Amino acid sequence: MFGSLSELSNRMQWLREELEPSFTPALNVVEDGESIIVDVEVPGLKAGDVEVSFENGELTLKGEKKYDAKENSPVHRRERVYGAFTRTLTLPWEIAADKITAEMKDGVLTVVLPKAEVAKPRKVAVKVADSK
Repeated sequence: MFGSLSELSNRMQWLREELEPSFTPALNVVEDGESIIVDVEVPGLKAGDVEVSFENGELTLKGEKKYDAKENSPVHRRERVYGAFTRTLTLPWEIAADKITAEMKDGVLTVVLPKAEVAKPRKVAVKVADSK
């Protein structure tokens, strides 16, 4: 029974992608104390194919991976994903928006979001209290 449901689910997913192609690139979000680093897998895309924006504590990534089919060539199997994508991350840290950088290398988009000074970790000195 579960095999049939799985097959049906796969076919419905294929139909959705045929009608409205899209994909969701995988990403990692890492905090290093000073910054938040977001690495996004976008193989086949160039820097001009993606848009990075930051507003009101939200990082938005948009882009499109185009399907370049050959004219009049039948497709027998298509496993590579394509289409438009949008990912929005709400960040719980205050970010220095004017210092955000984004770089594309080897199919990975890396966005570095430096924390604002108020959001950075601080060491607090412990004083010795008088014993009076």
